[in-house]
Amino acid sequence: MKTQTIFDERVWVSFPPYLSVSNILQLIHQQLEQHQLEQLDHQQLDSKNTSYSGNDVEKKVQAKLLHKKFLLVLDGDLSNSDWMTLQYALQKNDKGSRVVRIIQGSHVRPPWISESDWIPVEKFLPEETTKFFEKWVSNEGKQETIEVGNGKLEGKTEEDTPPMDVRLHSMTGGLPLAVVLLCGLLKTKEYPHEWDKVLDHLKSKQSRLLDNILTMCFDDLPHDLKSCFLYFAVLPMNTVIEFNRLVCMWRAEGFLRPKDGKTMEKLGKIYLKELVARNLVKVVKRESFSGGPFVAVHHKVHSFLLLEAQEANFVEIHNGDDRPPSANTRRLSLQNYKDKYAALANSPLRKLRSILSTFQEEKGQGTDDKKQRGAIPQNDMTSPHKHIENMLKESKFLRVINLKGIEIGEELPATISTAAQLQYLCVTACSLERIPPEIGKLKHLETLDVRHTNVRRLPTSFWKIKMLRHVFGSHLILPRRVGNLKYLQTLQTVHPDKSDGWDQDTFKTMVNLQSLYLSDYSGDEANVNAICDVIGNPELLEYLEKLTLKVSKRTNIKGDVFTSHSQTRIRAMALHGKLVFAEPKAEFHVPNLTFLSLKRTKVSEDFIYGLGELPLLVDLILEQGSYKGRQLDFVGGHKFRSLKRLTLSSLKKLEKLVIDKEALVELTHLVIMSYNEDFKVDVDTGREFVKRIEIEDKQLYYIIVRESLAKKQSDQLSASSNT
Repeated sequence: MKTQTIFDERVWVSFPPYLSVSNILQLIHQQLEQHQLEQLDHQQLDSKNTSYSGNDVEKKVQAKLLHKKFLLVLDGDLSNSDWMTLQYALQKNDKGSRVVRIIQGSHVRPPWISESDWIPVEKFLPEETTKFFEKWVSNEGKQETIEVGNGKLEGKTEEDTPPMDVRLHSMTGGLPLAVVLLCGLLKTKEYPHEWDKVLDHLKSKQSRLLDNILTMCFDDLPHDLKSCFLYFAVLPMNTVIEFNRLVCMWRAEGFLRPKDGKTMEKLGKIYLKELVARNLVKVVKRESFSGGPFVAVHHKVHSFLLLEAQEANFVEIHNGDDRPPSANTRRLSLQNYKDKYAALANSPLRKLRSILSTFQEEKGQGTDDKKQRGAIPQNDMTSPHKHIENMLKESKFLRVINLKGIEIGEELPATISTAAQLQYLCVTACSLERIPPEIGKLKHLETLDVRHTNVRRLPTSFWKIKMLRHVFGSHLILPRRVGNLKYLQTLQTVHPDKSDGWDQDTFKTMVNLQSLYLSDYSGDEANVNAICDVIGNPELLEYLEKLTLKVSKRTNIKGDVFTSHSQTRIRAMALHGKLVFAEPKAEFHVPNLTFLSLKRTKVSEDFIYGLGELPLLVDLILEQGSYKGRQLDFVGGHKFRSLKRLTLSSLKKLEKLVIDKEALVELTHLVIMSYNEDFKVDVDTGREFVKRIEIEDKQLYYIIVRESLAKKQSDQLSASSNT
């Protein structure tokens, strides 16, 4: 089997300031492992030990990159000494690997970096500004009613007025961030004469142009969006956050109110998309089935938001000084990487409403570490846990707890029950194992997130909280009987209890469920049949949009997930397990499906042919054992009219892929991984996605060209023999 691209491993790591070298290496290791872990079955994942101490993380990264050609991009503040330490730890090989460090702001090339290794980011040229303006502003439909060329209403032009794009470039000097932000602001204006007002205002304040642009962008936001945008100041600079998690936090903070019949989650997503459309927030990773999209703000935008937030007493940042937080603090962000518990060790925070941290997990709690801790007096050793317990006891008005990388012990303190108004509870990246029954007293709790912990079972009292909307975990046990969870929208990731499996009534009350991530490797068909029966029932799971279903090799997934009339809303599915249909050529009823990932499904060519009728399918991923044919053909322009990304991975039986010249007209990405030596690809070499393959996968491109030449020679021989 072969897989070859320019780089064997490609990793982009973004991190906040003050992060240690070991933590940065930990982030690199996590990304290197992410794809590998996604390929593992449930049993393998549970048995795989992914922990490591601060001492061996360097060795683990080196082992992952050994004999590989890799590209590593480091996006974050680093001291020169840390940079040198990282370079030494990575030990670049002779394979042509590259390590790229992004340096923000204006910098002079250090003498120890050669001129050939220094890549400055240039300002936009006038034509680049014009292109960006046309893409983001003039193509928004305004050209239908106005004359864009001079920025005036048609019929009211001035001969000496330069074109708007020229004025834009002159105003910004081609500074990329200024151009992007200003275009985002201009596109919100309905009439071009409003553009003139914006530029005239900025022209009078040229001294601090970028700050003035940011101020105008912020002031132009509707009132409801301002608090949502300011919330990025609560996060450390250069922090990437999941779209859905951010919206849940906005809701718990009280920033969202029902409007126009929309749910608050829907409204939050509209708000976030508006901030992205204005170029104030950037999407750094597009949506995948497991989550996302992931968003962040530019470091200069973050600095501006931090000043605005501090001026409005929006948040108190604890990031390294010895000054304890004010007793009147309502929103506290822990960013002290040297002593992350310092802010909790002082006076009680009785008015605290929200507390957040985004630290890396404390690794290295192995044998050596325990011996070292054993020599410490008991009260000192447990003090971090006590700080959390005391904080929960004193801060009775908490609405949001988002603690990443804070060690609170193996069990969440029972004092959590005193925070009666708590709506959002996220405790991740720590050694937490148990949730106490007292959590059932949190009657207003809407979101629980215990991903990247050792929590596998939640108390019965938790499943009786009526206001639950989102539950995130890593292979949580979902009991056979739960309470009335009519508000529940997200359930991720759960599996049945071995001694008491699911039936149809398990999901009966979850009438508003939108995202469901299930796995069952027990081999008990009753669990899978219960799920399939629920999916086939038009009165249940009517609003389901995302479904992940992973089963063992001994059980089958019913084709009802495609043929049931009740799942017309579903837009994304990931199925791992043999797919069986009651009828050989059943009609599909999933018109809104845009994303489909299959593994071990053993589907036929007829099934693939049926998928071609789905009008909105954009992403199709066929992994190991998903397709049982030896040849996969895409022919004719009437099939797969929306497909943009096709991924084939580890299809050992597949010998040939054929993409007709008129087929897959929207395809932009073709990715083929782990293919056989004699694998063939018959596709027109002039297609755009083939040009991308030429850059990204030289081996696959060679296979495509080889097959194209062979086909031409065959056609020539046929033509000559006919004559």
